[in-house]
Amino acid sequence: MDVHGDGFIKTYGIENALQTPRLRQLVDSDIPLAITTDGFRAASYNPWIGISWMITGKSVSGSEILAVDKRLTREEALKLFTVGPTWIEHSDSELGKLFPATWQILYC
Repeated sequence: MDVHGDGFIKTYGIENALQTPRLRQLVDSDIPLAITTDGFRAASYNPWIGISWMITGKSVSGSEILAVDKRLTREEALKLFTVGPTWIEHSDSELGKLFPATWQILYC
């Protein structure tokens, strides 16, 4: 939707676009959820494009294609791209955690 939202609107209408997908409902369900890029043919490898869409509800063209009540916070969107995929691949104890830049990493 972040890249192809305008095409979705032409095919299915703005009313359907604003409700697709139901991100807020999915996140609130507490079902383990991951978001990744499907870069190569369908979209960009750049995760910031998808994160921007989940937060602002706007496609890369600037069209509003996700209703306000379906959008996520910055923290929720970032978690879906970082912690979510590591849970699915069973590496959440090793990967996916982001820490403030003020924290120092100690090497043993």
